[in-house]
Amino acid sequence: MGRRVLITGLATFWGGRLAQAMEADPDVEVVIGLDTRRPRVKLERTEYVRSDENYSILSRIVRATGIDTIAHTFLVVDSTQMSSRSMHEINVIGTMNLLAAASAAGSTVRTIAVKSTALVYGSSPNDPYWFRETDRRTTAARTRVEKNLLEVESYVKDFARDNPHVKLSMLRPCNVIGPDLETPLSK
Repeated sequence: MGRRVLITGLATFWGGRLAQAMEADPDVEVVIGLDTRRPRVKLERTEYVRSDENYSILSRIVRATGIDTIAHTFLVVDSTQMSSRSMHEINVIGTMNLLAAASAAGSTVRTIAVKSTALVYGSSPNDPYWFRETDRRTTAARTRVEKNLLEVESYVKDFARDNPHVKLSMLRPCNVIGPDLETPLSK
């Protein structure tokens, strides 16, 4: 039996590209993508599931399909896209629902990758030139996005501590630009 992958944020740049990569991988048997919007890229065998902002359906999907890998690509990092309340629902409540599904009794989830952002490191003239995973912020979170993302990361760290049988990766890319991306830098 091949891997069974669930991707949140299927309509995002990263979620759509990851789904395409999973479709091309012969070791991946099932790809399910959740989002509030339809995917923007052409997908062959990814099953799209429309979800609300906080992924309340995620636990039922994981249980019914035997998902073993979750890629959480849908964290809002642009505060101009939506209200603070919606951003909190997606980032914090959505992540909490995802982690609850992965840690539920009988869960088949064994691998989780969370796409966070380099925003969690903060920005100060006193910061090092290069951040290491062990470096702490030197300033308090200034924006709602930063506060949301730090809250998300604290829940992810707690999950990792409480569920050592689940492999967990936290990715913190910086802002990127390109013709297919909608970011504050590309507007």
